[in-house]
Amino acid sequence: MFNKAKKWILLLAVLVMAITLVGSGLSEEDIPREYEAALKKADMYANKMHMSKAAVYEQLISEYGEKFTEEEAKYAIENLE
Repeated sequence: MFNKAKKWILLLAVLVMAITLVGSGLSEEDIPREYEAALKKADMYANKMHMSKAAVYEQLISEYGEKFTEEEAKYAIENLE
């Protein structure tokens, strides 16, 4: 009985954390232009040129490619559709 209760408490804690993280996301007005630009480029590479997410990420941060920051590229990859 005690182990079951511990499992339910742990599950509840994980759910609360997940809801908190989702709820703390940036609104569209808060997203910097550079992040939006990275997402637009990532979409083009992924959907028009059929590149993998790893290849898109490398292209976005490459000094020979788009030269986005790692944070901008990460945002783009995480928000690709």
